[in-house]
Amino acid sequence: MENSQYRRTGVFRGWIFATKPDLLLDDENIKPDDQNKVEKTQEITPKLTLDSIFAKIDPSRKLQVYETALMQHKNFVESTTYKTDDINYHNKMINLHLLTLSDKYALTMACLVLFFVAAPLGAFIRKGGIGLPLVASMVLFLSYYFIGLFSKNVSENGTINPLFAPWIPTLILLPLGIYLTTRVTTDKGLFQFERIKDFFQQITQKSKEKSRLLVKNYICLFS
Repeated sequence: MENSQYRRTGVFRGWIFATKPDLLLDDENIKPDDQNKVEKTQEITPKLTLDSIFAKIDPSRKLQVYETALMQHKNFVESTTYKTDDINYHNKMINLHLLTLSDKYALTMACLVLFFVAAPLGAFIRKGGIGLPLVASMVLFLSYYFIGLFSKNVSENGTINPLFAPWIPTLILLPLGIYLTTRVTTDKGLFQFERIKDFFQQITQKSKEKSRLLVKNYICLFS
């Protein structure tokens, strides 16, 4: 039968017989040798540590292993430092571009704010003189310049948002410009020195009255 099948098809097909394996339902069916193998595989293997691995190395190669590890560590530190500097440089360039873009719009608003600051000072010069308005204008211009310079330098590192940094000195001078403009439109002086004098005079008078009362009390006690 096998020969005839081989002659017709050219391929020999043998009969394959399979038997059902015996199922190990209980521990009694396990042989002693197999039981020992199972127990050995169930044992917890010791944890590998760096010292245990290094102890297995040939003593003649330990120095070479030390040098190789040290060299790899140096290369890793150098590559990490280089990548960190590269990332910081790219972030700084991005912040500078954003700062330059925002500075164009902030400069336009700063011109308007400084106009509302300078125009009242010019009006005060015509009314009272050049002394106090000139000093005030110099202080305001220097404060505007240094605040803007500080905010721009800080924004390069990302401490302050570079889009917001150019607007900081303008926003600081905006309330002052509104105040000076309202002072000019209401025909008032630059500063109300009379109120300041009255305030300090009231404080000095109260202190003098308190000192007099204390002196009288001491005199009454010792008399």
